[in-house]
Amino acid sequence: MSRRQDGRLVVEGRKKDMIIRGGENVYPEPVENLLMKHPKIINAAVVGMPDPRLGERLCAFVQPRQGESVTLDEVKRYMAEEGIAVFQWPERVEIVTGWPLTAVNKIDKRNLRAYIAAQLLKEGEIDKEFGNEFLKRDKLTLEDVLSEKVKIEFIGTPS
Repeated sequence: MSRRQDGRLVVEGRKKDMIIRGGENVYPEPVENLLMKHPKIINAAVVGMPDPRLGERLCAFVQPRQGESVTLDEVKRYMAEEGIAVFQWPERVEIVTGWPLTAVNKIDKRNLRAYIAAQLLKEGEIDKEFGNEFLKRDKLTLEDVLSEKVKIEFIGTPS
């Protein structure tokens, strides 16, 4: 939830989680549930990442089981074996050992989107203007992340 300037509360959440990849709507929850059935993955979160051509692509943040590792190729093979449509496959995998959490101990997807947008800027995949436009829905800017005004720490364990 957020509070408007006029004092009203606005409910935000799942609707914002929808990823629009090249005109196709992708809901992250089914993809996350499938990823968590992978024998090497203990937890996963899927978010949209900014893409100049398609608008958004899927990025999977995955926490491997103790002593395991997971690659993007493994995830793609798994998705193919499970018969998932290609437009629902993650196109990037970020390995994490912990999570940024909300005040109610849930994975903070807003911060995951901000993190991946900042990474893409650093890698030269997007420009600052496009990244800021992408983060506008989360009421964030790339400067918030790069200056650490918004601190994104991958240390929590969700409930």
